[in-house]
Amino acid sequence: MVRLRMRLIREEFNEVMEELGRVARYEALGTDTQMMVYRDLLKELADLRYVVEGTAVSLGLPIEEAYAEVHRSNMSKLGEDGLPVTRDDGKVLKGPNYTPADMYSVLPDIPEVEGVPV
Repeated sequence: MVRLRMRLIREEFNEVMEELGRVARYEALGTDTQMMVYRDLLKELADLRYVVEGTAVSLGLPIEEAYAEVHRSNMSKLGEDGLPVTRDDGKVLKGPNYTPADMYSVLPDIPEVEGVPV
């Protein structure tokens, strides 16, 4: 089951990357073309999310709680002025008040999932 999930995530990831490439190529075109490309990208992003969340559910992992904790951690990256600390390319960096995501609070024990070796 895990190998199937690996293949599904890889396939959907590759489709997202393909659509992102199209977005990069067509970014300068008119609004109608951009919307068509964005719709295709949105569909692939949703497919990727679907297989990722399905993987978590099939393994008995609390994905919603984990997402909330990662979001909390990411919001702690803000600088003293309340704004994101960014690199020149726009990547958000860890600010002075950063605290890492605590997955132990989300998943304190190893879940027992039938047929999945831990």
